Order: sequence, then structure tokens, then C-alpha cells
Amino acid sequence: MTANLILSLSQEQAAKPYKFKATNIGVFSFEEAQYHCLHYWKQSVDDFTSDEFIDWVKTTLNLNFISSKLKEIAKLHSFSERLIRFLSLTDYLDYGDAEALRTELNAWESRKEWEKLKERADDLMNTDEPEKAFALYKKALLFEDNAQLYNNAAIALMKQGEYAEAAGYLRKAMYKEPENVPVILHLAEAYIMAGAFDLAGKTLGAAESYGDSADIHFFRAEIQERAGNSAGAVPLYEKAIAMDPATHYIYRFADVLVNLRMYERAAAVMDLIDNKDRSFLKKQAELFVKNNNIPAAIKCMEKALLTNRSSVDLWTRLAAYYRQDYDLNHAHSAISAAIAIDPADARANLEYARIKKAQGRIKDYQLILNTVLTGLKNRYRENLSYE
Repeated sequence: MTANLILSLSQEQAAKPYKFKATNIGVFSFEEAQYHCLHYWKQSVDDFTSDEFIDWVKTTLNLNFISSKLKEIAKLHSFSERLIRFLSLTDYLDYGDAEALRTELNAWESRKEWEKLKERADDLMNTDEPEKAFALYKKALLFEDNAQLYNNAAIALMKQGEYAEAAGYLRKAMYKEPENVPVILHLAEAYIMAGAFDLAGKTLGAAESYGDSADIHFFRAEIQERAGNSAGAVPLYEKAIAMDPATHYIYRFADVLVNLRMYERAAAVMDLIDNKDRSFLKKQAELFVKNNNIPAAIKCMEKALLTNRSSVDLWTRLAAYYRQDYDLNHAHSAISAAIAIDPADARANLEYARIKKAQGRIKDYQLILNTVLTGLKNRYRENLSYE
């Protein structure tokens, strides 16, 4: 990029940001929107010429001329041309930058349609947007019928808790590639989560014919645990962890041990994790809460916040633990910090409502709760329109 000074079209920051759907990033100026679309152009395909974005440019930024240009750009057939023209509405790109980007975009557009859709869906999965990702995987399957797409669509469904439907997609993937062990294991997991333990056991037997693995022992442990035989699950979890001390195995085994009231053993299992990062501290706090040790959970969150004080999630968790410890003043301070970082965060606002209720401020509780529910409904409608 050139180092020339770029003058802002809007001299004041917008009061209301535009939030890009795929990345969930909010921007307050047209130049910020251009920066976002340049660096996340695959995720911005459906945004910068959408009616919602154009209306934001017109009504919030008061850029009538730019909004009219965006309407013209939206009519262009080629995505490459739409993006180049969008980025050229200011001096954001010089000729050399524009031509380099055009080459990259043309190469991407020349790929098969299903590959482009899959890549966009994969990006959405990486940003925890499984509903939108599934819509794109489903669309990709109209162009190409392969095991990879069926598998990824199933994973997106499982992220949404739709395990029976996911199993259907995985059966199709397995039909396409009957010796694909990861697909077989995903199908076993879908059956387990759907409560179809007999089918899960048979599917694991099919996977086992290709060799032993930690996954197989872990899923057999899950069958025992979910069928009500926690004691029988313990040695299977131990075998899985002995073969592969994966973090998610350890976390799950620790949960089971806590449910069995084997707290010291759970702590010893957690200690197998070398990287005691923020994720570790969050999980450790959850286990402390199950053991009714709220002060210890609070200390975990305070320690985690020393590494990242801009995390809405950590502040929200800290607020919840303070509330559970009946320390409403500290709870209010923590949740205020979370909302200051992201006023629209649903989890933070739900916790804010709970704190208001605990303080006896029922009207405030109801008002905040209604606002959150309205926001969730709007997001649901966005997901439907995305398809």
C-alpha cells in the first residue's frame, strides 16, 4: 500500500456502526468499511453492495453521492469489478494496488463455484457462524456432490445441535467415501449426541476395523457416560488420554469426575494440560463453580483478565461469578466493563439483566431482557435472509 494521506469522507465518526455479518466487525466510517472489505474480501461478498450497507452510508454517514455510486456498483455482474470499484470510490487504492488485487480476485473467480462457496463457508465456521456456513455448504452441494461438502455441512449442523440431520449428511459422505475414517468418527459422534447409542457403537466398530485410536476410546467413553454408566466411562477416558492427552479429552473427563464428586482427581487430570492459558482458566473456573467454590472461580477470571482486559467474555464471566457470590457491587462493575467494550453483546446484556434482577430492579431487568430478545430475533431473521 502507498503511504499517501487519505482524507476521510466523513469528518465525524458515525453514531451507529455498520456490522459486517460474516466477521461481526463494526465500522464507523466509509474508509473503515473499505479497509475491512480489502482485508476480508471473501467474507464481505454479500455486504458492501447490500441494501442495508447502502442505507447506512446514506442515512448514517450522510454520503448520498457515495450511496448512489454503490447502487450502480451493485448492478455489476463480476465480483472483482464490484470490489475494485468499491475500493476506488476514494483514493484508497493506487493503480498498482488495484491491478494486483484484480489479479488475485480474477484467480479466485475462475475457480469452481462450489470451491468458492466452501471456502466462504469454512471462513464462517472459523468465526463461529455455523448457521450461515451451513447455508453456503448447502448451496455448494447444488454444484458439487462430494464427501467433503457433506461432512462440513454436518459439522455446521452439529454446532447448532442438529445431530439427527447431521447424521443424514454424514451417511451421504460415508457412502461417497466409505473408508474415510474421520467421516466415520463424525458419524459416530452425531449418533452419540442424538442418543442413538447402538448405531454409534456399530459405527465405531467400522472405524476400529481401520485401526485403534484415541477418538474411538473417547467416543466409547461418551456412550457409557451418556447412557448413565459414568463409572464404566472412566477407564475409557483414561485410555483415550493415555494415547493422546488432547485438551478436549481432558476437559470432558474432568467434567465427568466432578459430576462423580471426585474433585481432587479432576484437578489432577486438569493438571495434565501444559498450556494453562485463558481457556484453561475458564474451564478451571467452571469446575470450581460445580464444586461450589465461587471465590476460586473469581480468582481464575481475575487472573485471565490480566492477559486480556478487552475480553467481553471474561468480564461477563467474572460478573456472573460475583453475582453468584452475592457481591452485586463488584458484579455491576465487571458487567459495566463488558458492556463498555461491546454494548450489543447478548451474553453481557443478559448477565446485566440478571444483576438488575438480583438488585431488585425488576423494571430494569425486564427492559434489558426485552432489548436482548429483540436483538436475538433480528439476528435470527438475518440468518434466514442470508440463505
